[in-house]
Amino acid sequence: MALYSLSRSNIAFEVIYDTTWITRIEYSSVSLLAPLFLLFMQDYFYGRAKFSKVLFAILILNVVIALTTLLEPFRYTMTSLRLWQISILPTLVYLLYFMSKAVYLRKKDAILLATSMFTVVFIAVYDVIDSIFFQSGIRFTQFAYFLFVVALTTILANRFISLYRQSEDLNIELSQQKLELARQKNAFFRFVPVQFLNVLGKNSAVEVNLGDSVLKEMSVLFTDIRSFTTISEQMTPEENFRFINDYLASMEPVVQRHEGFVDKFMGDGILALFSGDGEITRSHQTSADKAILAAIEMKKKVQTINAQAKDSHFRGLKIGIGINTGNLMLGTVGSRSRLDTTVIGDTVNVASRLESLTNLYRADILITKSTLSAMTIADNLAIREIDSVVVKGKTDPIIIYEIYEADEPLIRKLKDATLSLITRGIILYKVADFQEALINFEQALKIFPEDIVPILYRKRCQEYITSPPTGNWVGVQHLLEK
Repeated sequence: MALYSLSRSNIAFEVIYDTTWITRIEYSSVSLLAPLFLLFMQDYFYGRAKFSKVLFAILILNVVIALTTLLEPFRYTMTSLRLWQISILPTLVYLLYFMSKAVYLRKKDAILLATSMFTVVFIAVYDVIDSIFFQSGIRFTQFAYFLFVVALTTILANRFISLYRQSEDLNIELSQQKLELARQKNAFFRFVPVQFLNVLGKNSAVEVNLGDSVLKEMSVLFTDIRSFTTISEQMTPEENFRFINDYLASMEPVVQRHEGFVDKFMGDGILALFSGDGEITRSHQTSADKAILAAIEMKKKVQTINAQAKDSHFRGLKIGIGINTGNLMLGTVGSRSRLDTTVIGDTVNVASRLESLTNLYRADILITKSTLSAMTIADNLAIREIDSVVVKGKTDPIIIYEIYEADEPLIRKLKDATLSLITRGIILYKVADFQEALINFEQALKIFPEDIVPILYRKRCQEYITSPPTGNWVGVQHLLEK
């Protein structure tokens, strides 16, 4: 339409001196108006929908007429124009059908476009009839086109505004979806820690499948509240939940500060994992170092809670912690409809047994020799060997050590004072020199009479002096209870 209008302006005569070419451009451009408009309507109303065969035929016919008008000898251009004038009638019929269908289907802006288009068509038909029969030389089509362009511009502007608003609405919706996705992701990581995925070698929760597992060397920390059953019996169910949640909420950040993560909350208990894998840590500490430091901070946290407790249930709160280091299987279990994470292996089982043994030895933190061997900070901590045992369900003995770094100052001072006596007594006990071992343990009890470790060994020595052990004695105690 721009070419058609330009060809009938004075500008065309200033630029193109050959008037025959101006006429060619006028005739060829006018022949393309209807098919190009149909293409525009097709895209506007139906997008990338497949062209109808009629529309395709109209397009081909008018393109051929336009090219012929440009390339044929000038004397034949009027013939081409007459051919187009004849072909425009079926084109207009199809255009009438096309727009009527759009109005019937209630396409947006169809009524306004149809009204403005049929006005142009009516005037264009009038101009065609005038050029054939009356030849007055007066053309109204370009004015009708101008009004149509104004209407079309208004429609397109409204469409642009509408699309802009839709875009804004979509952006808002997308932002809300992102926030919701972030909330869901955060909610997921409240059940499955991101560190668990990292250890599994997964970047996203959607990558996790049933049965995914990995063998890792890690340090396992078990802890729970001592005599919790007795404490819970004094509370209502609501108080129980509030008490447990307050306690767990104070312990979980301690694990995180030492680069571990909680795998399970088990009532009043916690199962935490610590890895020495450089990809998921920020320090050069071993997994054993991290677990030990977390345990010490947990013990100090409990001391602070006891000192500040206003609730009687928190006063005198005591915990037991067992730590073991070694290989374990970490992975997913469950069914297709519900997954859970878990860790399995002797390393986990022994850590759980150690936590149970804290009651027997009246110790807050117990570790195995494998954990002690994996530590790089052992020389800076208060540690003592307390026993060698075979726990129920196992055949291999484990050497148990107590970390008393976080004990009350007086208790720690007494344990330091008896450390050499107890260490010497255990060595003598293991070589079956029960008489000399008994002397060391009794001397230790004179310094610290309430220490359960020399009390246990004194009782054993007295029994073995009376009834010496048989077989290959290595000083290992077989425990019949978990």
